[in-house]
Formats: sequence, structure tokens, C-alpha cells
Amino acid sequence: MMSEAILVALITAVASVGAQLIISRTSSAKFQQAQLDSQKFLEYKIDKLAEKQEKYNNLQERVALAERDIRVANHRIDDLERKAE
Repeated sequence: MMSEAILVALITAVASVGAQLIISRTSSAKFQQAQLDSQKFLEYKIDKLAEKQEKYNNLQERVALAERDIRVANHRIDDLERKAE
């Protein structure tokens, strides 16, 4: 039969492999959850950045329209001033 030392060594080896498998699965699940959380956070930040960009673009459009209206108004004032002379 097997000696007692070999039997203890085999039991220890099996227990070590089992513990490593459990640790590996636990670590893997935690890592995957951390990646998912990170991805969700990045998507949230990208959405917020897109909203800010849209607001900025709308502001730029309004400024361009206001500048155009000011030019038109200045031309009308100039025309009225020439007519008044």
C-alpha cells in the first residue's frame, strides 16, 4: 500500500489545486465586474460629454445667428443715417 507520506502529499496537492481553482474563479468574477463597472462609467462620461458638445454646438449656432442679425441691423442703421443726411 501507499505510504502515509505519499497519501498526505496527494491530499495536500488536491486541496491546493482546489483552493487555487476557487481563488481563480473568484478573482475572475471580481475582475469581470470591475471591467463592467469601468465600461459603464466610461459610457456615462461619454454621454455627458456628448450632451455638453451638443449644447456648445447650439450656442455656436445661436451666436452665428445673432452676429448675422447684428450685421443686418447695422446695415439698416447705416442706410437710415444716409437717408437722414
